[in-house]
Amino acid sequence: MPLLPFDRADFITHSVGPSGPAWPDRFERCLSRAHTVRYATNDSYLGDDAPYQYAAHMAMGRAVLRARLTDSPLALFAIWDGKGPSEPQKTAGTAVDLSLWHSLGHESWRAAPDGRPMSSPEWAPDRPSPPATGQRLNGAILFADVQGYGRLRESDLPSYATAILAPVARLLDNHETHVLTRNSWGDAIFAVFDDVAVAAECAAAIQQTIGSVNRDVLGYPFDLGVRLAGHYGPIRPDLRPDTRARDLCRYSGRTGSAHRACH
Repeated sequence: MPLLPFDRADFITHSVGPSGPAWPDRFERCLSRAHTVRYATNDSYLGDDAPYQYAAHMAMGRAVLRARLTDSPLALFAIWDGKGPSEPQKTAGTAVDLSLWHSLGHESWRAAPDGRPMSSPEWAPDRPSPPATGQRLNGAILFADVQGYGRLRESDLPSYATAILAPVARLLDNHETHVLTRNSWGDAIFAVFDDVAVAAECAAAIQQTIGSVNRDVLGYPFDLGVRLAGHYGPIRPDLRPDTRARDLCRYSGRTGSAHRACH
């Protein structure tokens, strides 16, 4: 199943056409034979690597899951010129994808454009620097809603802060190198990570922490629960014009809506 990172016409313009005038027709013929074409986003190309990286991660994840489901061998096949990224902080491209794939312990088959076999890449990409304002990156968004908060009395709030907010803050402190932004207000706990695995670990730890609160010790007449939501994909760091705080916005190309989380 082909997976395109963004709008088809934009993909042809930016990724297919530069290879030569014959490639768009060849691309269309190949794509026409696919039963289904999946898109990482239906949005247009906005000039950065985020959707390419996101699509590569999606494709790799789907391949791994499919191989496990069917108990099949797993390998990445890449046509590669043997060159690393042209920029040190490049986050997408064949060389970057191969390096990530190998770091996960998977095998690959590599061929040069003329059919010659290629060796494994001998370099590893550096962790990319935080993007400049307006540039997208791929982030994992975690939102937790403490169920039962609305039933607390004002006298319960100090113990709530001690038993809920303080442990969650310590969890995030322990992963601060991967936390892009964090906030809480009332029953909501919000954090954005640059690593989806770290976000998943924190989500499980938050659920365990809040679920272990002893209502008898704290004096609550009921159990507190937590509802967790997560998302991974391209986000855009911006500055709020009112407070100069950093926003992290996720734009959904499928619906055209904007989801904004501020701190």
